[in-house]
Amino acid sequence: MGLGIEEVLRITPWILTIICANMLHYRSLWTAKEENRRQVMAMRETSAEESKMYHHELLTYDLMRAPTMRKARYKIKLLRYSAMSMYIMVLNSFLPELHEPYVVTSVTLECIIVGMLSGLITVYLNENQYEAMRTLWRPALDFGSISLGRVWDTIRLMGASIAVPVEEELFYHSWIYRYIILHLDFSEKLLMSFLSHGLR
Repeated sequence: MGLGIEEVLRITPWILTIICANMLHYRSLWTAKEENRRQVMAMRETSAEESKMYHHELLTYDLMRAPTMRKARYKIKLLRYSAMSMYIMVLNSFLPELHEPYVVTSVTLECIIVGMLSGLITVYLNENQYEAMRTLWRPALDFGSISLGRVWDTIRLMGASIAVPVEEELFYHSWIYRYIILHLDFSEKLLMSFLSHGLR
């Protein structure tokens, strides 16, 4: 295959992830806004007879924790992991770095351990727990089931350990870093442009 086709195959998973994640996110946000609007209108009609209380619609900042928005996160994760897994199975023969023989060494075990630990950190320490604009990873609470929560934890653990590293390696190491090195003149001009704008 030509180099151009290989480059497209390397960047496709990452780009599709960004596009699909944003589509699901904003579609869910629109649904959450509509649900909140209906609730506010119903509350205004009810309170109009009882009192003059004013009920206002929630801002996007507040809607990030709405049930609809919270469940959208799980859809995004599942879509990302399943799509990347299928991508690897179907197209691995077209990318040398995915189908070349892999020599198993002591480093292999180290990589597996690090990957599993990073997955455990994202699930149990929850990297978003102090960010108000991000949704927390609490599947057991969001779905009202401890067993279902454990299933989602397993899905995220496996996805963070297997699918995501391949997606990011293809995009960053196999494409963008290589592109920067092979086009040093362009990279230097781009860097100088950023520096010159930053120093103004």
